[in-house]
Amino acid sequence: MAISCANSVADGNQRELVQHGSMFFPIGCYADDMSTDTVPWHWHEEFEYALDFQKETVFLVENMRVRLLPGDGIFINSGVLHSVDRSGRGKFHSGVFHSRLISGNRDSIFWEKLVKPLLSDSALRYVVLHREIPWQNQALSCFQSAWNAVEAEQEDYENFVRYQLTAALGLLSRNCPVITQSLSCQERIDAGRIRAMLEYIDANFAYELTVEEIAASVNISPSTCLRCFRQLMNTTPMQYVKITRLEKAAQMLKTTRKTAKETALDCGFNDVSYFTKAFREKMGVTPKEYRKQTKK
Repeated sequence: MAISCANSVADGNQRELVQHGSMFFPIGCYADDMSTDTVPWHWHEEFEYALDFQKETVFLVENMRVRLLPGDGIFINSGVLHSVDRSGRGKFHSGVFHSRLISGNRDSIFWEKLVKPLLSDSALRYVVLHREIPWQNQALSCFQSAWNAVEAEQEDYENFVRYQLTAALGLLSRNCPVITQSLSCQERIDAGRIRAMLEYIDANFAYELTVEEIAASVNISPSTCLRCFRQLMNTTPMQYVKITRLEKAAQMLKTTRKTAKETALDCGFNDVSYFTKAFREKMGVTPKEYRKQTKK
């Protein structure tokens, strides 16, 4: 079975480091469970889709909160910052695939007709897919069929998966111009600043941080820093720092044997009681309970 749980790890520029699939078949399919998993802010070269939501789930895509209900789906373009609000603690399926799975090289008709239009459209950040809209229902069915085929791994499933994804991208390419989510020139500038500030936070989350230091990392004022975070990520710099520390702590609890106290200190929390309270508020369980859940 080629399905696994999502385990997003990003580098200092919030670019995801996980390899999705293999060099020969670059797609990864995941069964996501927000009761135990976290999906921190990240981006990747690959396209991504999510569907089969068991309950309402909120995706955070740059400056947007995207509410998805059972039956809905979402397509996220290459290079777009995104995350998942785990407060709903729902389950869903996702697929992450590289464009070369469809196009091969850039001399192909598949690149020109399907991949290039999506990658070159700076206004296309994401598309919400609804079952009641015929072409979107077709795209969802294609994405779901691809996910199911990767799970089953039946004979010649690779060709079937490529066919289904090609059909889905064809539907998106033909229909997306009327529903794209556009960023203004200022928002694109702010998006670049945000990526650089996230890089700084990721490299320094274990240390004391202030808004002034974060702003100085990209040579902007504290007020501009606050505006960037509020407008593009719907949060504040220090709230993002706190969330980053908690997500790092969750990952550490899953992958190491460090105690809750050691984890707290390594992730920038000097007060263990506060760490435990904050962790429970975000994850719904204490650090100790979370470790037990994820070790099952």
